[in-house]
Amino acid sequence: MGDPSSKRREEGFWIGAKGAKCLPQKFWGGSGNSEFADFVRRAVTFRRLRAYSRRIQKHRAMKIPRTECFLPLLLSFAPLVAAPIDPSLVPASAKWVLHVDLDAMRGSATGREVFRRIEAEQGAKLTTFKRISSVHLLNDVHNITLYGDGRPERGVALISGNFDRAHMTDIVRAADGYSESSHESVTLLHWQDGEKQQNAAFAAEGFLVLSRQDELLPLALDTISHRQPGLGEADFPGGDKPLVTAMAKLGEIKLPADASAIVRNLKTVRISASEGDGRFVLDAAAGTADAARAKLLRRTLDGIVALGQLLDPRLAADDIRLEFAPQPAEPGIFATLSMPVEKWIPLMREFANKKK
Repeated sequence: MGDPSSKRREEGFWIGAKGAKCLPQKFWGGSGNSEFADFVRRAVTFRRLRAYSRRIQKHRAMKIPRTECFLPLLLSFAPLVAAPIDPSLVPASAKWVLHVDLDAMRGSATGREVFRRIEAEQGAKLTTFKRISSVHLLNDVHNITLYGDGRPERGVALISGNFDRAHMTDIVRAADGYSESSHESVTLLHWQDGEKQQNAAFAAEGFLVLSRQDELLPLALDTISHRQPGLGEADFPGGDKPLVTAMAKLGEIKLPADASAIVRNLKTVRISASEGDGRFVLDAAAGTADAARAKLLRRTLDGIVALGQLLDPRLAADDIRLEFAPQPAEPGIFATLSMPVEKWIPLMREFANKKK
């Protein structure tokens, strides 16, 4: 895919294949060398999927047009979507998790705006992907969970959707280096994507597990079937039908060398975004090593908020609420930001336009 431009790097976003925008790197405080960013931007390319599909469709009349990306396109809007996560599906060893649910987005003003923009900018690619894989990413995918054990380039994707399992399996079977194995009666699919190995399994109808590390599939399947322990509810913030849920045990992850001082002083972080009663709500919990660092974090955040309100007076409006509170279970801060949806949507649209 190539490295992003220095301008995009400074803005905090990785731009992968054309039109595929990955997670904000400022979430990690780095410039894109976290294992999560690598996992996303090095996923299977749509260009290779096209080649696989050609092999199994020689007998069909359908012409497959030139395309750009596969899984990166699927994940490009992951940071903007989600619903309540089932922590028991994620291994207890996971150090970071991002759960997304397009079903929740479809019923929200935020989701309708995001989907409208994606359709306008990526509509042709979405249609092409549907023709190749039988899956329309905006209509057929219910939710996505990404997680990793904190080691570089290691991660798992759990994807729930309306899949044509036989068709998708045929595509993979036509890939280079294809082979099969099994785990507890579940068929594991392995193939080569250039120099990278890819692995997948259907844990159930409509429930796909993907990873570049074949040894992670058995653990994922065992956790899904509850043969191995999963995470608990305490690992994630609450909230009614959140639009995004994420957590990271930053103290147990090797952070990039250029991670910010704020991130390096965090032990844990939990984030959720939701809509309710006409308001957009962002909840965040940040854990620190001790109470002294928690106080310093609070002072730092107060300064950031004041600066933001000074630069943009709209953020100081009475109907935009920002509240801080100490965490009850560990040293740290719990913060809640809320604003009317009719104010949030224009701000989100303005921010997205600046990142073009």
